[in-house]
Amino acid sequence: MPNLKLRMKIGVHEFDAEGPAEDVNARFDLWREMIEARTTPLKGSAGGESFVQGSLTVFETPHVPKGEDDPALRRVFAVDEKRDIVTLRVHPIGENAEADAILALVYGYWKLRGNDEVRVTKLTRSVALSGLSGNRIDRMAAPYKGSAINKVGKSKGGKYMLTAPGRSKAEQVVREMFERVA
Repeated sequence: MPNLKLRMKIGVHEFDAEGPAEDVNARFDLWREMIEARTTPLKGSAGGESFVQGSLTVFETPHVPKGEDDPALRRVFAVDEKRDIVTLRVHPIGENAEADAILALVYGYWKLRGNDEVRVTKLTRSVALSGLSGNRIDRMAAPYKGSAINKVGKSKGGKYMLTAPGRSKAEQVVREMFERVA
């Protein structure tokens, strides 16, 4: 089976994959779907930010954390407003506990801070402040890399984001964490 290397950048969105052609094409299709599903800001909106999502324009007020009113999220996550850090109050359990923790943290940033992408440096700080033992995010996230979570960029400048199936998996992980403390 021939190997394929594909590297692409569209605006701020980067894709980089190497391996069997079928795998690279599958990853590219997921990446393309995520890019198409992402919202794009409109300039000059008054009274908050406005986004175009398909043919629907959605208006959001600035600086309002998403999901803040969800009791499950408040029991599972802690938000340090001063440092802009999301941490875990509850740790996942099981054979993929470290990978589940990374999924949960990226999900927490998305739901509570409105960040689709989380920098490696910020995620490393979140892991340490959550009391988790892992020190390399790439190794912790390895079981889900390419399927539930993607990384764009390299080294400390990289960012992690959830795929569409990754968001569903992260919701399941967070729900299980909440049920253990509820």
